Amino acid sequence: MPHGLAGGRGDRPGEGRVPAGGQAEHRREPRGHPAVRGDEHPHPHAVQGRGGEGPGRRRQGQGSPAEGDRSAPRSLSESRDRVLENEPVPSASRLPYVRTIHRGDRGEAVRDIQHRLLDFGLRIEPEELEGRFGPSTEEAVKAFQQRRGLPSDGMVGADTWGELVEAGYRLGDRVLYLRSLTFQGDDVRGLQKRLNALGFDAGREDGIFGPRTAAAVAEFQHNVGSASDGIVGPDTIGSIERLRPAVEGPSRAVVREAEYIRHIEEKQTLVGSCVAIDPGHGPDDPGHVGPGGLSESEATMLIAEDLAAELGARGAHPSILRTRDDAPSPSARALAANELGAAVCISIHLNGGEPTAEGATCFYYGTEATYSPAGQRLAEVIQEELVALMGLMDGRTNRLTVAMLRETRMPAVQVEPCFLTNPTEEAMLTDPVSRRLLAAAMAAGIERFFGSVESATGPRSASGSTDAGRSSAGG
Repeated sequence: MPHGLAGGRGDRPGEGRVPAGGQAEHRREPRGHPAVRGDEHPHPHAVQGRGGEGPGRRRQGQGSPAEGDRSAPRSLSESRDRVLENEPVPSASRLPYVRTIHRGDRGEAVRDIQHRLLDFGLRIEPEELEGRFGPSTEEAVKAFQQRRGLPSDGMVGADTWGELVEAGYRLGDRVLYLRSLTFQGDDVRGLQKRLNALGFDAGREDGIFGPRTAAAVAEFQHNVGSASDGIVGPDTIGSIERLRPAVEGPSRAVVREAEYIRHIEEKQTLVGSCVAIDPGHGPDDPGHVGPGGLSESEATMLIAEDLAAELGARGAHPSILRTRDDAPSPSARALAANELGAAVCISIHLNGGEPTAEGATCFYYGTEATYSPAGQRLAEVIQEELVALMGLMDGRTNRLTVAMLRETRMPAVQVEPCFLTNPTEEAMLTDPVSRRLLAAAMAAGIERFFGSVESATGPRSASGSTDAGRSSAGG
């Protein structure tokens, strides 16, 4: 590393300075949406006593996190140990399930969403800007979802709201540091990209400020002669920007994960491995409903139970992440998978659309700039088995940025084996024999991922996989 860069004071606590962009940070706080406001901190005990950051409240000096905001580790070396042990990191900005906001809704919550969409450069008709969720707002939401790699259904649920909040942050808008409820946003993603480009391993560029990112910040600070406190304020950002890192090309995290694929194929087998299974939706969030009345939440649980039985017969240790009676948030499910120490995570959803729409699709974590190679490989082999064994139309594999794929710390995929709104494919899901065959195809793909068996279905067709944005209104 070059010497003579801005060092000395660094971003230490107690300097009495106001963070750069403090006004910008406040501007992007949720407005007039009580459910969302409460859900931005789904674990309130971690933030009680801070008094918030509302109007008229002067924030603490730069690099001076509020008391109680620090995460459990007492040192960055301890944080690094947690990373090596794959200890999960709680999520701060993703929402538990709240009432989905969609076309026809009115109110301050809609107005808040509209202002965020306008900040993103999307057009909304003036007559809707008084807080009416009309056609142009729906189209703006769909355009935002497509840009961010989300299911483009035009509705604002937990994942879309989380992305709207995170898209509002730019590096320098707020002081970043490791805390129990992790900072999430485009500012964190920009920091990770720059650190990785400079050779400091910030991990996957997922926009989550976890222990690995904090350790990379401290290592960078040490190299430029600053206090190695892991706090990212104007001084640290200035030091990074003066180096002008070349952020093009694959990150260290992508390269490392590609190496991990070779390791798992050579050293690990399905036998004895924990597989987390997430049946999408839940009793309060039924998802798509088929023409025969089967809901997505019911169907995904049936598939999950059959998949668990099939994996258990093959020697794995499956664990279903919800019961029939509850609907945890996506972040809560991801955290549960992390706490299990699962080797892979399979999230099951069903697609929806016109009655004639059909076919299987598998998704893995990825944005335009980065992706999960291990997730991509897992999605590809499951997709191949679904198409070959079930005769399903090949909807290919695609990138997706939902919390379940982004916040899990293991290879994770979202499998949508068919369209519930297609009468023929709904009938397949109500038939126990067909459903068990579907589970067997998914299990065969998982087994192939571990390198336990060769494909019994032959090479994949020329359709391959694609990273094109998802445009269907899947589950």
